[in-house]
Amino acid sequence: MREQYLTNLLTSTNWSKGMMQTDEQLRKHNIQGKRQANDVHYEIGRKVRDAIRDIGGTIPEDLPKPQKSIKELERQKKTLFPDDKT
Repeated sequence: MREQYLTNLLTSTNWSKGMMQTDEQLRKHNIQGKRQANDVHYEIGRKVRDAIRDIGGTIPEDLPKPQKSIKELERQKKTLFPDDKT
């Protein structure tokens, strides 16, 4: 549930920058294993959030929480528009 909440908060720009940096570090340093990959991901995320704070931006965790999650909106859409296949 926490991952879903944070994913909903992340902007596509922040998400893609963080993922690109993480992927680059995993490849550059030939990181193997889940534990090491998680450590790299955590460190990159921390640095990205520090950079956002340094330039006066709002980190994803501090953005307003949406009233409904993406999953809730998708369920609502299916109920309201059952024939819509998009």
